[in-house]
Amino acid sequence: GTSSNNNSVKESLCSNQITSDHPLVERERKMDDHLSRKRPRSNSPAPTTSNAVRPSSLSRGQVLAAQLNEPHKRNEALNELMKLTAAPELSYSLDGEEILVALVDIFFDALGWKGRRPAYSKSIPVFSSVSAWTSHVTPETEEWATFCSIQLAKGKLGIITLKLLEVVLLIMRNLSFVASNHRLMAYSPDVLTVLVGALYETTANNVGTSDDTVVNNNSSAVATHAMHALVNLAQYLDVTGQKLLCDKLFLVDGSAEDAPLIPDGPSFGQAADGKFGFGSILLAKRMDTKEDFVADSSTELILELTGPYLSSVWSVFPAVNKVFTDSSSPRLLIMMAEDFLQEFMAHTRSGLLGQVDDKGNLVPDARSIMVNIPSTTLQRLLELLYVPRLTSDSLEYVDPTICIVTRVNTLRMLLGYDATVDTDVRDRALDVLVPLLELDSPHMAERIITVGKYKRIQNRLFDSLIPILTTQAGRTEAPNLALQLFKELSKVEMNRMLSIYLRERLTALGSKEPKIAHLVLNFFHAE
Repeated sequence: GTSSNNNSVKESLCSNQITSDHPLVERERKMDDHLSRKRPRSNSPAPTTSNAVRPSSLSRGQVLAAQLNEPHKRNEALNELMKLTAAPELSYSLDGEEILVALVDIFFDALGWKGRRPAYSKSIPVFSSVSAWTSHVTPETEEWATFCSIQLAKGKLGIITLKLLEVVLLIMRNLSFVASNHRLMAYSPDVLTVLVGALYETTANNVGTSDDTVVNNNSSAVATHAMHALVNLAQYLDVTGQKLLCDKLFLVDGSAEDAPLIPDGPSFGQAADGKFGFGSILLAKRMDTKEDFVADSSTELILELTGPYLSSVWSVFPAVNKVFTDSSSPRLLIMMAEDFLQEFMAHTRSGLLGQVDDKGNLVPDARSIMVNIPSTTLQRLLELLYVPRLTSDSLEYVDPTICIVTRVNTLRMLLGYDATVDTDVRDRALDVLVPLLELDSPHMAERIITVGKYKRIQNRLFDSLIPILTTQAGRTEAPNLALQLFKELSKVEMNRMLSIYLRERLTALGSKEPKIAHLVLNFFHAE
């Protein structure tokens, strides 16, 4: 009975086998077809349409320069540059000279200059240390100075044009704070021409709004920004052209990642690739890498490689002389001019030994130029040793009927020397006079004592110096600088007459202060 039952089960299973048209088989076939239609995953990028934006091959500086050259995009580009260069957390380094070229073109177009650029003159420049402060080396640079004096006179240009010039000079000033931009700006003759031309701006009468700020009516913003940029670039203003000559011969543009940017790159490194043959080896042997000086360099070589640059650098001195001698120059501009003279003398490569004589030299050095500073400028520096801060004789007059002095301290209530003197201007004048006397001692001391129209002894100079010995306002180095100035003046033979004038005052001060007592001893011992 059992076997018959098993056979019946087998027969029933065989009769119930799943056929091809069974619902389960049909479902499995559909799933296989669906999976077979799926494409495998690929790592290739997604297809792009023909209208997709491609990355530009132009650098950021080239894009901004192109916008500066288009009048309808100029304001937007200037605002962008203002944000980039004025941000305190950023140091905007230029990636080329395109932005500087565009800014220079805007300045020339705004002033209406249509002739040849003043630096690229066809005339042979004439360099003289005696007339460096009062005359120009070429007729073209003199014409540019006269043109700027007329165009930048008060009321000549409109407000929009003045604001445009102010923004251009402010951007240049901000760029000059970045060390990587120094060579690119200082080696560009057109940039120096713009900075020099801006110094000829004239201002209105001295009317102040507070005791600390520079007035909008007398701020001379264009000239102030230009002077500030020159202060930052002072280390590259080489009046002999030797520093640029070394770069023109041996500095190759883009030779290294950290190489400084330079304008007109193909004109640099002319002797580095062996173009001069054995002359390149000779120049390399004559080059002093520490002092950036090529010994026995010919006159033709210097003028050929650095002529436009030298014309632009030497045009700085008549402009600075104008700032000092102009009675309407604002206080901030005068302080910037003092800083420029200090920085310029600090980077002078010439030693302090030997007599100053530029005879036989085509291009005199910086020392001979500073020693031959005009008497009017020297007299102005002496006057800046004592300038009242808040009276009608100050550089920035503060009208008591309009302005309110908010900071009242005990010094101002006592109305003593420290409360009334302009310490910022005084300390900067000391920074200029002390190294100036050391450049050619004791001849500069003799000249300072008798400077003026009638060659009289400057009693007012000593009246200004004696209070500085005991001052407690301003910089802490001011008394020491005054001591050094007294020591230089004591080397002059005329100090016998001066000692009679100063004996009682110095003796009284020396009894209270050890430093002054040492000075009195040296002063009267020299007598």
